[in-house]
Amino acid sequence: MDKIVKLAKMGNKRAIEFLIKKYELYIFKESNKVKLRDYSKEDLIQIGKLSVLKAINKYNLNQGSNFTAYVIQSIKNNFYNKIRRESKNRFDISLYKENAEGSKIIDTIASNFNLEQYIMKREQKDKLNKALSKLSKEDRKLINWVYYDEKKLTDYAKINNLSYNFCVKRKKKILQILKKHMYYN
Repeated sequence: MDKIVKLAKMGNKRAIEFLIKKYELYIFKESNKVKLRDYSKEDLIQIGKLSVLKAINKYNLNQGSNFTAYVIQSIKNNFYNKIRRESKNRFDISLYKENAEGSKIIDTIASNFNLEQYIMKREQKDKLNKALSKLSKEDRKLINWVYYDEKKLTDYAKINNLSYNFCVKRKKKILQILKKHMYYN
């Protein structure tokens, strides 16, 4: 490989063409990953081929490094640099602008967000908070202990010197009160 690279560095057209052809599939693969406005597929492939030419000119044969690794990194870097340069110059992007295939960017963005579900959950949460505010301080403390802090009712009973059965009955009564306030008020 070093002989071919050396010939290419001296300007041998066959050696240059050989190296470009050798990395053509890689250039094609990398160009598929790049999407730039106003750049066709052929433009991107051309940028990749120019990257190979730059790599040939800049590669140091005396360093003893692998030319394939060098040219692959050079291709990637040149695509990244092109993307970076182009992104600095382009600020007028719209999610509703149609691309070459006629589809809009907004249509290609996957989203699991459901506005209706969000609003319904928000309303439920508001109703619950309103219902909780109508409870006594001790009742809110019990509900927070069991449902928000996710602690055991037996521990609540022990800490507050209450019987477990009393706490179970109190919890059921509180839940009935909450249900009444949430659904019937």
